[in-house]
Amino acid sequence: MQPRRVSPLVFVLAFTILALSGCFAPEDKPEPNEVFMEVGNVFVPQTIEVVAGTEVTWINKDGVPHTATADDGSWDSKYLNRGMDWSRTFDESGTYSYHCIPHAIEEGGEYRGMIGTVIVVDGNGSEGNMSSET
Repeated sequence: MQPRRVSPLVFVLAFTILALSGCFAPEDKPEPNEVFMEVGNVFVPQTIEVVAGTEVTWINKDGVPHTATADDGSWDSKYLNRGMDWSRTFDESGTYSYHCIPHAIEEGGEYRGMIGTVIVVDGNGSEGNMSSET
């Protein structure tokens, strides 16, 4: 009795199924207190709202370095490579604008490009002061 030959088509189908199996997996989404730095030079989400006292974590999901830097210069993550993260606790209510140093430009005192905002509310849902300072 001779061994049966397996058709090359079987290998092609098996490889295709394995290759596509990861394509339909649920997307990696940030937790409520996380911001992803993603391909296309974007923060996801671009605006995040948290309660005062919350630690926000930025995670670089991209293949190039990024920063999370306060527009007023009061805090800075330094450069984060792929897979690295950095956290900051926001104790004061207010609105905190930030940007990525290599992927945003300042024009007339405002940043364009890779920018984001953290809105910090007190326990009652109020933003309190609207400064970018800590």
